Amino acid sequence: MRMLLASVSLSAVPGVFAEWGAPRRVAFVPTAADELPERDAMMRSMVRAFTDLGCEVDVVDLDESADPASVCARLAAAEVIAVGGGDPYRLAARVRATGASSVIADAVTRGVPYVGLSAGAMLVGPTLEPLRFTSPFPAPDPPPCALGLFARLVLPHDDRPGRRAHHDAARAAHPDVPMVALRDDEALVVHDRHLEVRAGKDARDPDVAGVVLRDGAITDAPEIAAVFTAAARAAWSDFLGEERLAAFESPAAQWEQRIADLTAPARLRVAIDDQGVVGFAWIGPAPDLDVAPGTGQLDLFYTHPRCWGTGIGRSLHRWALSALASAGFARAVLWTEARNERPLRIYVAAGWTLDGAVREREFLGVGIRELRHQRVVEA
Repeated sequence: MRMLLASVSLSAVPGVFAEWGAPRRVAFVPTAADELPERDAMMRSMVRAFTDLGCEVDVVDLDESADPASVCARLAAAEVIAVGGGDPYRLAARVRATGASSVIADAVTRGVPYVGLSAGAMLVGPTLEPLRFTSPFPAPDPPPCALGLFARLVLPHDDRPGRRAHHDAARAAHPDVPMVALRDDEALVVHDRHLEVRAGKDARDPDVAGVVLRDGAITDAPEIAAVFTAAARAAWSDFLGEERLAAFESPAAQWEQRIADLTAPARLRVAIDDQGVVGFAWIGPAPDLDVAPGTGQLDLFYTHPRCWGTGIGRSLHRWALSALASAGFARAVLWTEARNERPLRIYVAAGWTLDGAVREREFLGVGIRELRHQRVVEA
């Protein structure tokens, strides 16, 4: 499954298509905007976003004059399906009436990229019922069914005046419906089980409120050093000793040099909350000589103790697996100290298994014994 569920801004399209491989034939459905005065301007903007990438765009309107057989054939032939914004109820009704719903469902299942803008993003969610609280368009009773291709309902325009209060009301009324709110400059990118909210160069994980994920930079080195220091003091005191760790301070200069030396396919990702860098993950090729070719490594993975249990670690772990797969690694390994009980439990729960490899070294003058975990990674 590959989707890009944009809110309003299509600025994420070029970057996402560069990752997926830019398709050449795009079927664009403008139907949600058919009764809006700004329809033509909205359509031009959407079409231009794809023609600027060198794509051919086929405008497939599902209005009352549309021939269902022709509509379905044109959608089935597309290498990407893009659906614009407007009235989500009209859009869902026309998608059902023309039979386009089954064609879109089949395409998404086959991995054809789907780009939904506002109403187009809502269409593939589990239900349109919560939109009674958020949409400016009158809701039929009952509302037409959404396509149910994505487990969350997208709530667009979260940064527009008054809209967030409506979104909060929708969540309160439908606590059983997973939802993700997007600002007008954000896009939700879904690739199989990996998803993130992108805005410019940053990404906000939809499961962790207020947290931004982005690639690490040299300027992050002091905060990365502080996270590493805090995590080490909290997690390793049982086997390294509190007094020894109290005097330990990870040098920022070493992190600066390491980040400066970073080269692909290695990558560094940082998680940032309102207090700064709160976690980081570093992936790259596995240096161990006894692993199979094509094996990567989750080399460094730390979060600040103040955020343990908040989901930030899960977010970085999910990114790490996706980044390893995107870099072409079929399997991955990681090392953990044998007495470091908390991460050992976490890794086992996340699908990592011990492969029997052990290495011994010194840290702060104390001998440590590390165990290697391995698992398959999937794109």
